[in-house]
Amino acid sequence: MARILIASLIALSLTSTSLRGGDIKGRVFDARTGKPLVGAVILIVDGDMGTKSIANGYFHIKRAPAGFHNLIAAFPDYRPQSIDSVFLRHDSAVNLQFALRREIDVVDTGAFAIPLSRVGVIDPSVWNAPTHDSTRTKIR
Repeated sequence: MARILIASLIALSLTSTSLRGGDIKGRVFDARTGKPLVGAVILIVDGDMGTKSIANGYFHIKRAPAGFHNLIAAFPDYRPQSIDSVFLRHDSAVNLQFALRREIDVVDTGAFAIPLSRVGVIDPSVWNAPTHDSTRTKIR
């Protein structure tokens, strides 16, 4: 009877260890500047787990189930990025890097920033126009 109890306890401890999964760690940053994105949301798409990035853009999802996962990182004014088919082994860790790109690019003049969507393009046909004739300058 004691042997059966001991064998059952060993089997139970092995099962609980294998169900624990592993950790998903990494960093979320601006793809252009390399600056960390603090507060970015990182989700396991095919599960109900996620977290937010902290100082320096680092994140850590603890005890995620073992197996294949699809992850996504999102931050306001940036395009979300997904990383598919991340394989997580039992009792291991995976390190990921999310390089997010701004949704709206801007022109930085030094004094202020203008979204590119608002910057007009001067019609090339007027480049040789006399400077005193303002009626010929066309902005699309």
